[in-house]
Amino acid sequence: MLAVVLLPAVTRTARGQVAVQTVIDSTTQLPKGAGTTNDFRYFTLGGGTVAFHASVSGNYYTYAWSGGTLSTVADFSTTAPGTAQTFNALQAPSVVDGAVVFEARSGSGTGAVSGIYRYAGGSLGREADTTMQGPSNFGLFNSFNQMRGNQAGVTFTYSTNSNLGTGVGARFGLARVSGGGYTVVADNNTVAPGAVNSGAPAPFSNIDYATTVGTTTAFLGTAPASDKSNYTNGASGVYVSRGGTLSTVAGIRTPVPGGTGTFASNYLNPAYFTKPAVSATTVAFGYNPQPSADTGIYASTGGVLSRVAGLTTTAPGTTATFFSFPTNQGSNVLRTLAVAGDTVAFLGGTSHGTGAYAWSAAGGVRRLADFNTPVPGHAGSYTFIGVQTSDAAGDYAVFLNQVSAFDTGLYAVPLDGGAVSKLVASGDVINGKTVLSVSVGGDGFFDGQQVLFNAYFTDGSTGLYLVPVPEPATVLAVAAVGLLAVRRRRV
Repeated sequence: MLAVVLLPAVTRTARGQVAVQTVIDSTTQLPKGAGTTNDFRYFTLGGGTVAFHASVSGNYYTYAWSGGTLSTVADFSTTAPGTAQTFNALQAPSVVDGAVVFEARSGSGTGAVSGIYRYAGGSLGREADTTMQGPSNFGLFNSFNQMRGNQAGVTFTYSTNSNLGTGVGARFGLARVSGGGYTVVADNNTVAPGAVNSGAPAPFSNIDYATTVGTTTAFLGTAPASDKSNYTNGASGVYVSRGGTLSTVAGIRTPVPGGTGTFASNYLNPAYFTKPAVSATTVAFGYNPQPSADTGIYASTGGVLSRVAGLTTTAPGTTATFFSFPTNQGSNVLRTLAVAGDTVAFLGGTSHGTGAYAWSAAGGVRRLADFNTPVPGHAGSYTFIGVQTSDAAGDYAVFLNQVSAFDTGLYAVPLDGGAVSKLVASGDVINGKTVLSVSVGGDGFFDGQQVLFNAYFTDGSTGLYLVPVPEPATVLAVAAVGLLAVRRRRV
């Protein structure tokens, strides 16, 4: 049973003062005499550490904030570890276990070096770069792509050159960042479960859209078939690696729960499956086939695959069935699917509008907030855009509600149901300034305790701030541009 308690760190009224912790604002002096800035991007949170890009003289440098201390992670005067040259390109950072992980480049032409780097405890090191030998005696790393992550884990894809000395051909693969290095999850030498090509087990030919929590990584993958007119000999679908053991979550030979036949896929590209969401125990994904009878959200918990919601599922609180399940696939975008423990949170559309819902195998589908749910301190209704997981443990879903460009708010709602409560919204006052709008990063803005957001003010200034989300006994909630993060109940 949930009880209402007050949060001493935050005071809230319909349009009132909001007590937050300032990470950086337009008056904050950046380290190394870089001055001030009003432009913050790619901000992310994990384990109490905030990482972000800030614009300095037209260039975007990477900074970290922890415990009130602001530090430079990397700028264009920083020497890339393992080289004698400085960075000249910095990609969006992620935070895992309090460390800032990012992709970057130094040098140019034949001397250019790309790599994955890690900043922790004030020291910068490299996880992998293009001067290093690839895994398993492959050739040198050639490139790094698709670095994705939040406070629960970071993955990246890579390619290597051929190793002429050993005869090993070029490789590509998916790796997970693991303290002080990386662990290969799967590559084009890894046999896709059940795949056959010319009578032999077939390795992956495509790997993408990975999500990781600890040592559990889910991804989309494809393996070639010996007969392309009968691609069921190959493999395409959602896979999960747990502690190094690879298995199929759902593929082209997997029966559709509550449907007919097996999951179909676009051969050589698992286009009908969406990027999976994952916890230590559960993998959830969207499925949008053509024809669309089996369109829906599916989840595997404890190895049991279930239909979370489909086109014949009645949306709780209505008499209408779902007709769509929004998906956002790219990097740094709000997610439409999240997992916390064994609970799946998702967005679903009906003829009445879009709502946010939660599902568990034991409790089925329940409404978190929809077009009929009152928005605290607001006369309008919710506009849902995205949902993402934030960590593997917690009680709440956090949303961004966007009625218009200048009418936005962050809210939180208990995953097992309850009232929606406001965290911060347009019209509130922070440090004496009136909020015009708020936004959040695509990944890793909620670490289970607090939410990181960017506030834009009516005076033209901006800043990054932290606002707490309540402890398990507290009812808090949120309206939303998207169901952005989830936290699992602690017992």
